[in-house]
Amino acid sequence: MDAEQALIAYLQSQSTITTLLGSSPMRVFPLKLNAPNTLPAVTTQALGIEGVHSLMGYSNMQMFTWQLTVWGTTYNNVKTVRNALHLLLFGLKSTLSTIRISIPNISEPINTWEPVTQTFQRVLDCTVHAEYSAAP
Repeated sequence: MDAEQALIAYLQSQSTITTLLGSSPMRVFPLKLNAPNTLPAVTTQALGIEGVHSLMGYSNMQMFTWQLTVWGTTYNNVKTVRNALHLLLFGLKSTLSTIRISIPNISEPINTWEPVTQTFQRVLDCTVHAEYSAAP
C-alpha cells in the first residue's frame, strides 16, 4: 500500500465523510468519478511525488501534493464536504497502515461550475509528507 492508497482508506473509514458521501458505494475515487450520477463525491490524485534525500542517502520519505476534487450538484453541498475534509485532514499526523503521514498545509486553488455536467467542483491541494518503514 502506498501513501495515496492509505489516505483514501483513511477517508473511507471516517464516519464524518461516509455520512456526507454515503458508504454503499463509498464515493471517494482515484482520478475519475466511477458513478458520475451519484453525487456528492470526491476524486483524488497524487501530483509531483518526490523522494527526499539527505547526506546519508535516501530517507524513505516522500513529499507530494494530494489533490482532492469535491463534486456536487449544489454549491452548499460541495462546501459542506470541503469543510469536513479540511477539518479532518489539515494538520493530520498519523500512522496509516505502516506509513507515517503528515499534512501540514492545504490550499484551495479553484472553485468551478461545469455547465456541461451541471456540477460544482472545489479543489483542495494537500501537502503530504509520507515516511515509509522501508523504501516505497
